[in-house]
Amino acid sequence: MPESPSRTLQFIARPRVLTVVILGYLALHFLLRLSFGPVLGLDDAEQTLFAQHWEWSYRFEQPPLFTWLLFPTFEITGVNYVALAIWRYFWLAVILLGSYRLTLLWFDTGNQQEDRLYAGLATLSLLLIYVIAFFSHHDLTHTTIMTAFIVLGLWQFTRLVRQPSVFNYVLLGVVFAGGMLGKWNYVIFCAALTLACLALPTYRKLVLTPKLLAALVPSIVLVLPTLLFVANLERPYVDIAERALASNKVSGTVGVLGKGTGKLFTSLVVYLLPFLLFAGIFFSKPLLTGWRQWRRPSFCEPSPVGIGLLVCFTGIGVVFLWLLVPTVGAVRFTERWMQPVLFPFPFLLLLLIRLGKPSPRQIRGYLYAIIVFSLIAFLARIGMARFSADHCGSCRALIPFPELAAQIKAAGFTQGTVIADRFHIGGNMRVAFPDSRVIDPHYPPAVWPRRNSQSQCLLVWETARTGDQPPDHFQPYIVEQLGALWRAPDRRGSGSALLHGSAQRTFELTWWLYEQPLGNCR
Repeated sequence: MPESPSRTLQFIARPRVLTVVILGYLALHFLLRLSFGPVLGLDDAEQTLFAQHWEWSYRFEQPPLFTWLLFPTFEITGVNYVALAIWRYFWLAVILLGSYRLTLLWFDTGNQQEDRLYAGLATLSLLLIYVIAFFSHHDLTHTTIMTAFIVLGLWQFTRLVRQPSVFNYVLLGVVFAGGMLGKWNYVIFCAALTLACLALPTYRKLVLTPKLLAALVPSIVLVLPTLLFVANLERPYVDIAERALASNKVSGTVGVLGKGTGKLFTSLVVYLLPFLLFAGIFFSKPLLTGWRQWRRPSFCEPSPVGIGLLVCFTGIGVVFLWLLVPTVGAVRFTERWMQPVLFPFPFLLLLLIRLGKPSPRQIRGYLYAIIVFSLIAFLARIGMARFSADHCGSCRALIPFPELAAQIKAAGFTQGTVIADRFHIGGNMRVAFPDSRVIDPHYPPAVWPRRNSQSQCLLVWETARTGDQPPDHFQPYIVEQLGALWRAPDRRGSGSALLHGSAQRTFELTWWLYEQPLGNCR
């Protein structure tokens, strides 16, 4: 830097200070989540529903690692939102603090103060990625744990580059397995990193070695049982990908290629906002200068994981995503699916920006932009929880499940088996009735615990969907999977309550209550 750093920048360049800043940021968001109360969002409800017992997997689309961690936690804390918040912010801490440790390695040039400054800026740049800075605080359970393993994977890969021992290969294999058990599309990160190494002579020897088996073996051993269990649930992986990515509304090769390519490009850009915007405002000239300097033949990478590898990794990852367009007809891409490919991108840009030698004034302005955006994101969470009930769409976090559960209890249900339509209702019913088994009939019986008691059976669904009659899939599930007669003495009722924060919008549940066991619904 041409000028001496200001006190503000010296402040950020201190590891202990930045660590306290990150922990304070996470603590504020954690306390904010606790203040919102017990209602679970979509992903939290899903995890609560499935974490009723230990199984190799629980649903077709997502792997089970978060559920495995949550199940024993519920045994300690009880079935509640606090346990979910603890794990969510643990993994966010791994992402942010792990990124700082990682970038300290990548920005290591021997100039300690400057190295720490840019490592801190690169880490704080993650707070300008909407998916991390806002979305991950109330949703994206699997994406969050996968992102933590991306950080751990990059950190362990950096250690491997420095010391390619068998032990480091084994650890890398374990981390890769953890990432894939966190979210299946972690495999894109693994494949892109491997191919980037093969494409660059400096890193090629890391792949073309018998030591690679030391990484493959633990990965296969740890992931294969879950893959086989999911395969036995009779939902092909290609079918899952097509359901998630394809659309019947788009037909023809040209239409699919055009729509899919356009949607992928849009999602790539949206994922990086507002980081790209602020980086362009404050660092456009240093970024161009840094790019030109990196392109010079005489340039030498100071870090064990250099700009060239990150550029190659990003390009290969984007190609992987695009190949989903012609292979499975993908025309649906959301910004959170870009995480395995674009997560290190802010670090890459900061490496280039550093080469361009930005002024302390530019850096300070960028830092203030991070602070302002983080404050806006924090206030937006408060605003959405307190004032959006009359304007939101599905309003999942504002549905009055505690009040509705109290009405169900008053109707006579104490414990037994609850059959709930959709896992958002099911997860929140499990919080309200922690001693009961809760089932979502969209999933096969193999993922639910067995119950041998002689208790009650409760069917519950959202009234707005099917009125006073259960959803169509309830009857075949109860008859064929739970071995029960469809018609039995029951008590029927419904209840409604105002959405939290609203004076006029209500949410209504309808239920059928069987006092005696209904087959295996007991």
